[in-house]
Amino acid sequence: MRGWKKLGLALLGALLALAAVLAWRTATLRAPASADLAQVELAEAPPMDNARAARHLAEAVRIRTVSHQDPAENDSAQWDALHAWLIETYPAAHRAMTREIVAGHTLV
Repeated sequence: MRGWKKLGLALLGALLALAAVLAWRTATLRAPASADLAQVELAEAPPMDNARAARHLAEAVRIRTVSHQDPAENDSAQWDALHAWLIETYPAAHRAMTREIVAGHTLV
């Protein structure tokens, strides 16, 4: 039992030392000198078709992909419909990326 007590005290001491180091580093942290943002070159924003984006969002939310606590209550056909819709709607993304399905219907 005495060995456990020493181990507990050692762990407590290590935890307190870590907390002290973190507190010191936090208290002495200074923000870096301000950067000259005029020298930062931003990439040109790609053109955006807002109407098309809104239409795609409206189409996607119509697919009832609801996850339940009990997986037996999930409608797999709805998830399959979403996957098919994504492939059809964003073919370039599916050509450029690797599609991985995890735990039945989760896309990565």
